[in-house]
Amino acid sequence: MGQVDAREWWLWGFAVTVTLVLTAGIISLTFSGPHLIGNADWVNLKEWVRGLACLVLLFDIYTVYQQLQLQQIRRELIERNHLFEVITENAADMIAVTDAAGNQLYNSPAFQTVLGYSLEELKATSCVEQVHPEDRQRVLEAEQRARLTGREERLEYRMRHQNGTWRSLESVATAIRNEAGEVEKLVIVNRDITERERAEEKKNRSDQLFRSIAENSADLIAVVDNDGHRIYNNPTYERLLGYTQEELKHTISFDQIHPDDRPLVTRAAEQALKTGVGQIVEYRMQRKDGTYVTLESHGSFIRDSHGEIEASVISARDISDRRLAMENEKLSAIGQLAAGIAHEINTPVQYVSDNITFLNDIWQQLDAAMAFCTTSAHASDSGISTAVTSAGLPEDWEWLRQEVPKAISQSLEGIRRMSKILGAMRRFSHTGNGERALVDLNEALDATLTIVQNQIKHIADVQTDYQINLPRMECYADEMNQVFLNLIVNATHAIREASVKQGRDRGRLTIRTRQIDNDVQIEIQDDGTGIPLAARARIFDPFFTTKQVGEGTGQGLTVCHDIVVRKHHGNIWFDTELEHGTTFFIRIPVQFDAVTGDSK
Repeated sequence: MGQVDAREWWLWGFAVTVTLVLTAGIISLTFSGPHLIGNADWVNLKEWVRGLACLVLLFDIYTVYQQLQLQQIRRELIERNHLFEVITENAADMIAVTDAAGNQLYNSPAFQTVLGYSLEELKATSCVEQVHPEDRQRVLEAEQRARLTGREERLEYRMRHQNGTWRSLESVATAIRNEAGEVEKLVIVNRDITERERAEEKKNRSDQLFRSIAENSADLIAVVDNDGHRIYNNPTYERLLGYTQEELKHTISFDQIHPDDRPLVTRAAEQALKTGVGQIVEYRMQRKDGTYVTLESHGSFIRDSHGEIEASVISARDISDRRLAMENEKLSAIGQLAAGIAHEINTPVQYVSDNITFLNDIWQQLDAAMAFCTTSAHASDSGISTAVTSAGLPEDWEWLRQEVPKAISQSLEGIRRMSKILGAMRRFSHTGNGERALVDLNEALDATLTIVQNQIKHIADVQTDYQINLPRMECYADEMNQVFLNLIVNATHAIREASVKQGRDRGRLTIRTRQIDNDVQIEIQDDGTGIPLAARARIFDPFFTTKQVGEGTGQGLTVCHDIVVRKHHGNIWFDTELEHGTTFFIRIPVQFDAVTGDSK
């Protein structure tokens, strides 16, 4: 703007001077010309005067044109200045202009917004006064280099906020040169990067936390791409499986999985990629020495900026001990029931054996009687011996006619009873090969009651309230049988303890089944002692038990909770009252999606 003003003043001064000189000359010639020269020459001179006047007019017109150009340039400069003011006053970045000596010529309003200083406060201080003492020397050196070289300088430093805190700034200094090429001013653009640094620091802490957790976790943690190639494996792989990081980098994540489990894992992975939701799956993985370990795995995903899955994070836990504990719990329960089952089978076996012995003993008499009936009419012709034909009917024939049908009926009842017990044992111990199957819960509960009949029959009366036409439930049959067994045995122990305390002969065990919406609910109710208040919060904790030493391992309800909640995506809870009994509730979807856990 200063150059435009100087040019304007020079143009106007020159124009006025030339115009005055020429006008004065024209006037002088016009009034004094006829007296100084002759009339003939005066005519020619008038032509020169007219030409000179036209020249003055053209010069004036040019001067006006130049003035209009200057006005246009001035308007453009004003508009640019206005645009600069709008930009600087509304920019989130802080913009400052300093002269060659470092004096502050301009500070944008963003300084007050970001740092809290008013423009008057900034003008009253030097440009480096608010800079952190540890960064001040670097700022001065960068500013000096920008003045000397004229090149853009980038720098990060800390500046004090008016409230005394420190803000991190990213600064870019650009030199403005005069006509001589000398640096006249510096335009400094500062950006507050405090939040960005905090975000980066938070990300770094998060990365360090993840790495610390991953590298010190007892679980296996791996990151694999969508083709199954391993990107990262934590050190647990080497501790648990024996593989080094380098050995795993050159393998596909499915290579170490047991061949029989690969289809299950493949289906789970495909379903997870399709739905975007990871699922829990159990499988066996081969150690470097060739043995296998049982793992429980859960997957999650890493997505790009467009929300597309670019990698999977797989965490797996060695559950060999847990599986062993579950099997031991089941074996312990079966072991406790073995004597009762043997007794239950022994009773029908005994009277079947006695009845068969009885039938065998009287067979000779029956054989003689039948021979007498078939041969008495032809004894003389057939040559049958007199001993046979004279045998006649047995002396206790009428008694035999009554007892033999009873013996046969009792034997058939004994065989039916043994068949029922053996069938219940078969259904109870059915493994299902680790696959879900449609199960009639009413039948499963009856089978469990048959298994524990010897324990219950002397302690409690059993009442079943089953819903008719209860839908068959999709579940792991053997594991649900284990849940029913644990809860029924626990109820039996509670009833026995309450009966001893209250001096009663027997208690009551009630089992109900109901369909509620898309779920099936099982209730196992006893009139036992109830659960003490102090034990209720820990009732599902591993190895916690309220029973006497030798009666429980503390794993029964833990196993129940694991099977119902984790394996069947259901819920298990209880309602209890001291000295009045406890009811355990199990609610499981009739069919559930193994990936999301939602009811179908």
